[in-house]
Amino acid sequence: MMTRNSSYSRGICSVHLAMRLTDPIRYCMLTSSLFMPMEYSSWWILVDAQFVISISTMVYYTWILILMCNSTSTVFRSAFYRIFIVTGFFDVQAITAIEWIRADLRLALGPDYEIVTRLMNTFTFSHLFIHVIGNFLMTLNRYMAICHPTSYEKLQWWTPRTVQVMLVVDVSLSFFVNAELFFIPFGYQWKDNKWITTGRLKPIPFIRMMCSCIVIIYEFTSIALIAPTIHSIRKSRKKKKTESFRRELGLVVAIAIESLLGGIECIYEITNIFGLESKLLRNTPSLTAKHVSQSLTI
Repeated sequence: MMTRNSSYSRGICSVHLAMRLTDPIRYCMLTSSLFMPMEYSSWWILVDAQFVISISTMVYYTWILILMCNSTSTVFRSAFYRIFIVTGFFDVQAITAIEWIRADLRLALGPDYEIVTRLMNTFTFSHLFIHVIGNFLMTLNRYMAICHPTSYEKLQWWTPRTVQVMLVVDVSLSFFVNAELFFIPFGYQWKDNKWITTGRLKPIPFIRMMCSCIVIIYEFTSIALIAPTIHSIRKSRKKKKTESFRRELGLVVAIAIESLLGGIECIYEITNIFGLESKLLRNTPSLTAKHVSQSLTI
């Protein structure tokens, strides 16, 4: 059972890495629109490296979550895995959301699918909040368990009931602060024989600024918690060469990769605050960056 649990830890690490490499700025993506009345040949323009990585990540992530939910091991009933499963559920939806946005930009779906596009774009905000708060809770959980084990056992912060309340607040708050976005429609313009998205009919500077600040605070706080956690692991490395210890190390490494790769996002959000993101992305040859530039301006 311990070996199997270690494989789950490696799986978590792989999922976080794949999600960040797919889109380092907005860890959110979709797959959908299979029933749209379009020429079959047009669908091939959606198939690129990012699409393949996105779908593969979503399938692998979903498989990991299903295995965890169906497992009889008490390990996956711990606070860390409870948070991971709920956060992962919304991450899979977020993967779907970005892929829909990319499909809309490439296929020019137009106003007939405006309400779906609006929903998917809103998910990139709400699910980002869920992802950030969920990952912060997982980071805090490992920090307390490794650096302050006595307090971790005595305090009632990580009981099933408390974790459930945390997750309900996480999801509810994330949707509440972004609720306005569900009611701001997108505008379209017919140009060059196709529909061009002109953006939301109402600007959302406050939500964008709030999103940027939360991501920046999360990254710096995560680094502040991960650094002493890894230091404590190194100090106790010679004393605890057990399967359980290696599993703990794997979980912390997964979160560390999440935070380090999130530094790219942090840099982007800082440029966003100072209004430099358009110039930055114009000088970036990445197709992903161009898609992100368009999706963030709407």
